[in-house]
Amino acid sequence: MLTKTLSRQGVPGKGVILSQLALFWFKKLEGIIPNHLITDNVDQMPPEVAQYKDVLQGRTMLVKKAKVIPLEAIVRGYITGSAWSEYKKSGTVHGIPVPEGLVESQKLPEPLFTPSTKAEQGQHDENIHPDRGRVAVSFYFTSNLTNPFKAAEIVGKELCDKIASVSVRIYKEAAEYAASRGVILADTKLEFGLVEVPGNDPQLILIDEVLTPDSSRYWPASEYKLGK
Repeated sequence: MLTKTLSRQGVPGKGVILSQLALFWFKKLEGIIPNHLITDNVDQMPPEVAQYKDVLQGRTMLVKKAKVIPLEAIVRGYITGSAWSEYKKSGTVHGIPVPEGLVESQKLPEPLFTPSTKAEQGQHDENIHPDRGRVAVSFYFTSNLTNPFKAAEIVGKELCDKIASVSVRIYKEAAEYAASRGVILADTKLEFGLVEVPGNDPQLILIDEVLTPDSSRYWPASEYKLGK
């Protein structure tokens, strides 16, 4: 489970594990959306990087530079964590009405796109209703702003709707694959960026990490129980 608590104890091999998981998913999801990966082969990276191959191989990726979209694209397939806390109080998840009578960790009728703002370092992300990410204001990639507004005020309807659609598709494909391996994907957080394409509009791509245990909540299917 991902938390904001800093652990002072390292986890041996964690960097390699997370990198290889992200690499697997980047390649598996290419049919849904392109991503920022250029190569994970250190020999193909600049000399100043390649000289440290012994340390970096298996835990390093060379990626495209992108304008990060300041929106955490969270998809929830099960009601748990902060979603459960909100539901108990108001019967909603990120302001979205959901059926009555759900219990903790129950599978939702359909995966929910529940974004949050992407806060500056040292600040907290803010959960928002999906519609708050659809306000029709020019996105800073093309307006040359330096991101002075909350994500909900700058993403815009067309881009937010595309992110929502792609995010749910990614979740569904990943959840199906995980289920075939005896694992439940309860929820996940995705990040997107825009890259310039000469002669065309900026292209939406998947960036950062994807579907790792640091950005997703996985449960062993054999241990899954409602109410916990």
